[in-house]
Amino acid sequence: MIKISLNGKIVGDYQEEQIASLLLAGAIDKDAIYWRDGMSEWKPISELEVQQLTHAQDILQPPPLPIDESSEAVNTALGCFWMIGKIILIIMAVTFVIGLIAGLTSTFWK
Repeated sequence: MIKISLNGKIVGDYQEEQIASLLLAGAIDKDAIYWRDGMSEWKPISELEVQQLTHAQDILQPPPLPIDESSEAVNTALGCFWMIGKIILIIMAVTFVIGLIAGLTSTFWK
């Protein structure tokens, strides 16, 4: 039988299969510690050698999401449009400032 420490309290006399089920259900944090008869100290639940538990930990760490190439292309295109828009805005601002300066200097020199 295995005991688990949850929030500083010792709980349970669990079978290995029960611990795997509790991990899958999210009732036990994967950083919890456990102890069983014959152990000299508490150990992380991740070190518990059980086939079902090992499979449960694999499920708790899902693989990365597949890359959707069409959405990646859309994001790239949107990034390009955003950059082009920014460049156009800068050109317009520079043109405005040059026109403003030209207007002020022509008024000043008259």
